[in-house]
This record gives sequence, structure tokens and C-alpha cells, in this order.
Amino acid sequence: MSVQVKQFKRASQCFVQWIMRDNFKSSELLTADRVPDIMREQFVYTGYRPVYRSWKYYVHSILHLHNETVNIWTHIIGSFAIVIQLANVLKDCDVANDSTTWPVITLGICSILSLSFSSIAHLLHSKSPWHHQFLFLLDYVGVAVQGFGIGIGSIYICSSAIFRDVFLAWHLPANLILSVLIFSLYCTARVKYGDDNDTRKSLMIVGTSLHGLFLFAPLVPRYTDCWWNSDCSMTSLNHITLVVFLDVLCAVAFAALIPERWVPGRCDLVGHSHQIFHVAVVMTLVAKLSAMRIDIDTLDIPRKTIPSLTTLLGSLCLLLLLHALVHRYFLSFVKSAPSRKRGRIK
Repeated sequence: MSVQVKQFKRASQCFVQWIMRDNFKSSELLTADRVPDIMREQFVYTGYRPVYRSWKYYVHSILHLHNETVNIWTHIIGSFAIVIQLANVLKDCDVANDSTTWPVITLGICSILSLSFSSIAHLLHSKSPWHHQFLFLLDYVGVAVQGFGIGIGSIYICSSAIFRDVFLAWHLPANLILSVLIFSLYCTARVKYGDDNDTRKSLMIVGTSLHGLFLFAPLVPRYTDCWWNSDCSMTSLNHITLVVFLDVLCAVAFAALIPERWVPGRCDLVGHSHQIFHVAVVMTLVAKLSAMRIDIDTLDIPRKTIPSLTTLLGSLCLLLLLHALVHRYFLSFVKSAPSRKRGRIK
């Protein structure tokens, strides 16, 4: 046992020494015209990391300021925020026996996966154009998985009774299939139109909008029912309205490219729209978990209609497998990474 402890201590010391040997230099950051076209962001002119450096270089860059630093940290911190919110939502709940907690757990896991994939992509994508494509396709896996988790919460917890009775039987397989199709659309946008930011973003907005309509369809009858019911106050749906508002904010932040569109080059390191988008995503996920807890406490949810936690997590695993196959297929259309000697950008 003592030998294992010594080996662990030695390995820990080596890891710490590796981390401390920081070879990142802020003076090496590049302007947009010195990085591959596919890595350029509209209206962001500076703060790009050089390509074809060691993995250690990009790992170390997490502790330095460049145009991806805020994107990395917002979703790292966001992952911890989701864990804390998940613990708060599930507090005093009998997770083993209360089926209403299982969609909450599924959404929490989907959210953590999504934010983790995003942080990894933004941290390491500058390695090369090929790695850029590989990692942002992985990021899109997280986006599609997040939508799947939201769909689970919408139908089993937040749905109106009328919608649930009509669509419950086929909603889970439809959610899974739609997630794969939306992910395929994201991949098409990235692989085929990676250099054309306008077309790529337009396709992604179309896909996200279609997915959003599917995810929020179970909630619409709750507004119409409340409107016509004199005993119901529209303020009772404020927790749902907040989620819708934050989702719209996410869409606007992603699509509008504000404020960098107004002041090009002024928000390169801190304050550009994708950073705002990241913060809005975390706020939305936290609000969705909170909204699910409110509905669990206030709605008469038919617990027998909720699949087992094994079924929900099994569906998630199947979805991840399908996404892995789609990811592999689209990656085959991405050109292999050039060698460092041939491909380095001066």
C-alpha cells in the first residue's frame, strides 16, 4: 500500500511540474489574417492562438487571456453551477422512488455533457484546422444532447395534460430521432459551409428553431388553458416564461453578433456575442431545472407515465452512440491535418 501511495505522490508531483512549466506567451497571439480562414470569427480581429503547438500549450492557455478564455471558463463554471442547481432541485427528494426526479437527472446529465464538450472544444480547437472541425462537431453533439434532455423535461414534467395524453406514446423516440437529424444538420453546416459564417449560422439557426418548436410545443397549451380559465393567473407561468425569454436571448446573442458588429475589434478578448451566448445558455439551463422543480411541486404529474431512469439514461446512451456514428461520418469529409512543417501559419 505504501508503494502505491509513493507512486501516486510521484505521479502527482510530475503532473504539477508539467502544469507549472507554462510555455504560453501572450505576445504570440495572432491577428485574424494570420490564422486559417475556418478559425476566424466575424468582427473578432485579435487574440487568436497560434496553430500547430503542443497540446500542453493549449491546456496552459486556459490560464491566460485570449479570445477563447471567457468561452472556456463560462462553461466550466457553468458545469459546476448545474451540479449545484441539480443538488438544490433534488434536495429532500426520494430519487430512488420518485419518478419525477428522473427527467431532472437526465436533463442535468445532458447539460453537464453539453457544457463540458463546449469547454473542451474552445480550449483545444486551435491545434489545427482538422482538430478545429473535430472538436466543434463534438461541441454540436453536446448541443443536440442538451436539446434531448430539455425535451425529456418538457413532456414528462412541464407538459400540459392534453398534450401529454395525445403525444406521450411517441414523444421519446421522436425526440431521439429529431436530435440525430438536427445534429446532422449542424454537421452539414460546419463541414460544408465552415468558411462561410453567414450560411453556417443560418443553417444552425434553422435547425435550432425547428428543435425549439418541438421542445416547447408541450408548454403552449398551458398558456392557452390559463388564458381561458378565470381561476388561473398568467403569473403562475412566470417560471416557464423566464425560460422562454432566456432561450430567445440565447438565439439573439448567437445570431446578432452584437456588440462586436457595432465596434469591430473592440470586444475581441472580453464582451463579444459568443461569450454572452455562453452565459445565457448557463442561465437558461439553471432556470429550466428550477422550473421543473416548481412544476413537480405544483402540477399533478402522472408518475406512472414517466419511464424508468434506466430507460431514460439508456436512451441517452443510444443517442450518444448514434451521434458518434454521425460525427465519424461527417469527419470523413474533413481534410486530414497537415504536418507541422507543411502547414504552420507564419
